Amino acid sequence: FYEHCARLPIQVRRVRIQHPGRPTALTMRQQTEVERASIRRGERDAAIIAVLLYTGLQVADCARLNSTDVFITGHTGHLRQRSPNGKTSIVQLPEPALDRVVAWGRVRKSGPGPLWLGQRGRLTVSGITQVVLAVGNAAGIDGLRPQWLRHTYTARFHRNTASGR
Repeated sequence: FYEHCARLPIQVRRVRIQHPGRPTALTMRQQTEVERASIRRGERDAAIIAVLLYTGLQVADCARLNSTDVFITGHTGHLRQRSPNGKTSIVQLPEPALDRVVAWGRVRKSGPGPLWLGQRGRLTVSGITQVVLAVGNAAGIDGLRPQWLRHTYTARFHRNTASGR
């Protein structure tokens, strides 16, 4: 039976199944709405969304940022990303994120300490996730998570790399 079936010209197409609950990238329209909603919510929230959306940082790395991890010179900016295992890397801040971080820096005032401050001090991963959820709700995207912003960054990176930009 199996030998007979092996000789039959059967073509099988691979079916892609979207897994429920799996993070997806935002469309350009959704990204625009998220950015607008974050600006309406204030400088801090706009800066958090911009950093997650334009650097691809994980939410835990974003929560660990200190004001001394931001380097701005002229029209360029960088973030020093510190991982829990002690590794450090430098991440470029694209112009939209740079503008938002500079605006947040003016409101936050200079000085050492956590970059993202809430009512009780440093924003935690949970606090940043709550900011992203609130911005998503304001933009009409229920259940928006920081991982979606990371996926959006990755999708944009691959799209721009593939098109040669």
